[in-house]
Amino acid sequence: MFKRSYPDGLKTYKLNDDQLHELQETLRIIARDVIEVIESNRLQYILYAGSALGAVRHHDFIPWDDDLDIAMPREDLEKFIGLFDKELGSRYWLSTPGITSGCRAPMTKVLLKDSILKDRNTHHTKECGVSIDIFPYETVPDNRILREVFRIHSLAAGLAASCRWFYEDRSMYRAYVGTDKDALSVINIKIRIGWLLSFRSLDYWVSKAYRVWSKYSGTDNRMIAVIARWNETLAMRQDVFPAIKMRFGKEDWCVPAKYDDAMKAFFGDYMKLPPEEDRESHGFFDAKLPGWAQSISEQIESSSYDQNSHVDSETKHNA
Repeated sequence: MFKRSYPDGLKTYKLNDDQLHELQETLRIIARDVIEVIESNRLQYILYAGSALGAVRHHDFIPWDDDLDIAMPREDLEKFIGLFDKELGSRYWLSTPGITSGCRAPMTKVLLKDSILKDRNTHHTKECGVSIDIFPYETVPDNRILREVFRIHSLAAGLAASCRWFYEDRSMYRAYVGTDKDALSVINIKIRIGWLLSFRSLDYWVSKAYRVWSKYSGTDNRMIAVIARWNETLAMRQDVFPAIKMRFGKEDWCVPAKYDDAMKAFFGDYMKLPPEEDRESHGFFDAKLPGWAQSISEQIESSSYDQNSHVDSETKHNA
């Protein structure tokens, strides 16, 4: 739904090629700082989803990609969160369920101070800098029946958090899709469910999902998964961690131990480039990268922004 444009929907802005390159370099700096802390404390991580594909297929960013994701075992992510203020707090904000009020999803974000990159996840807060996302790899039951029960429970908790988010931001979501009837119908269903859950705060439901997902944390079960992408990420722990290093630009960063299996599960024929018309990119509500004198919205107001880089609504990259 949020990977296409809506002609009369909420206005967003697409970065031009030069701006995209600047964004990628900023993301690289953030990731370098984060990974340095992770590795110096002997924690585990992998580049995740499209970022892992970039390392495997391009040995850098996917050329049109505008985000960077990593994933960590839940236990190591909790340790990283505990280290954050001391190691990174002077330059970055941390957004994570149970600690940060207003989280829109059960994942951790590291956001660069003195920058702006507003989207539907961060439009509500001043702490909306350029960010990388860190997804928790959860331990899940080895027993198939228990694993299916846990999967259903976890996905239901995630759905509850998502619907409560849609209700919290209902005006934005309705404006986002404009008069598109199909999209508006789906959004209104989620908003109605969110209304039924509004007897508790958004923070409550996001934190609850995060707790549900961690039920088996600390156990010696062999199976792991990123809950939000269960089907693509369910794997034996030994197939992911310990990870192996792969070139990413000038860095050597971690990808899953059996990266070929991981990429096939996520993307299918992952070495085949998608057609140019299927290469998606985010649109942002506002952006201000390091070194910019003005944000895009300020440039619009002063009539100094290139209107040719305007788009009507958010799209996001296919791999």
